[in-house]
Amino acid sequence: MNERHKYDYHVNLSDDNFAATKVLKMIGENKNVLEIGAGPGAITQHISNIPGCHVSAVELDSSALPLLKPFCQQVFQRNLNEANWHEGVNIAGGYDVIVAADVLEHLLDPWQTLASLKSLLSHDGHIIVSLPHAGHLGIIAALLNDDFRYHEWGLLDRTHIRFFCMNNVHDLFQGAGLSIIDTDHVIHSPMDMELAKYWKALPSQTKKCLNNSKNGHIYQFVIKATIVDSSISNTDATMPKNTQPKPAFFSRCLRLLRRTVRYIRSNF
Repeated sequence: MNERHKYDYHVNLSDDNFAATKVLKMIGENKNVLEIGAGPGAITQHISNIPGCHVSAVELDSSALPLLKPFCQQVFQRNLNEANWHEGVNIAGGYDVIVAADVLEHLLDPWQTLASLKSLLSHDGHIIVSLPHAGHLGIIAALLNDDFRYHEWGLLDRTHIRFFCMNNVHDLFQGAGLSIIDTDHVIHSPMDMELAKYWKALPSQTKKCLNNSKNGHIYQFVIKATIVDSSISNTDATMPKNTQPKPAFFSRCLRLLRRTVRYIRSNF
């Protein structure tokens, strides 16, 4: 029996708290879609089922390519870490949607890769990205337990080499010349995810302080962006108001974190 591919997972379309489901809902009908880092097609197969959508895929892993082909117009074997990976991938008129679901965190230069996607877009096209959140309370709990151990999957997947918090996501898109037009979040309590043991090990007072974090339960970001319109000032356009970081909030978090560290030092 063939061994299941690491990234061959089931997409539960009825689960609204699942990144893949949120990505699929942002695509829309009747689109030419390019999925980069498509793996064995866990999301690709569902894109192909959206009415009027045609999907092409970019993937490096040769074992995943035959699994992708039944769902795709074209499959391109490319290394996203190479600067010229996108050559020959374009289509006439450009793609209406480009999807990068949990991909950028695996790349050496996600900033450049994101910027390079613009050359493949149609004039009114969109880029949809999902990214893990490095500021989740599970990761903070692991750090407070002096343990930043990589795992086979999840926020600390051993193949993740880039990490992003909310401000960094803002900068990532703005630096690529993209304007964020829609956002969503996957929410998980630190008790209900793969790093729960670190959360359980924290003193109750520490957990109480950390739970005041507004964004600490965000497990993944899901972002929809378009090319910046140079005729419009884009100073604040790349992050919707409901997710705009507030300096006072982060100052309060810093004070809470310092108090937590003092507590741990004095009690352990």
